[in-house]
Amino acid sequence: MTVVDYLGYSWKCPLKLHLTADMTCSLSGDWRKICKARKLKIGDTIKFGVTQQCNSTVLYMSPPPMMVLRTNLPPSKDSTLSRHVFTVEKFFWMN
Repeated sequence: MTVVDYLGYSWKCPLKLHLTADMTCSLSGDWRKICKARKLKIGDTIKFGVTQQCNSTVLYMSPPPMMVLRTNLPPSKDSTLSRHVFTVEKFFWMN
């Protein structure tokens, strides 16, 4: 199985299906290298997608959400606040 990450790099990761009640699967091979390169850790949510029919051998990783904290935004003239405001926006990494 080839995994293509959100930066366009290809990794060889054999996929193994586990025939249990939950129908889980696991990736091996370069998976640890992907985690290290993309700073993934246990508990992170990762989405995958395919572009062809179910017998495709390529999985595409979706880009992770990225939180950006913008600081030092002065209050608007209409605001009753006398201090600076913080805003948080959600962005996605683009290739």
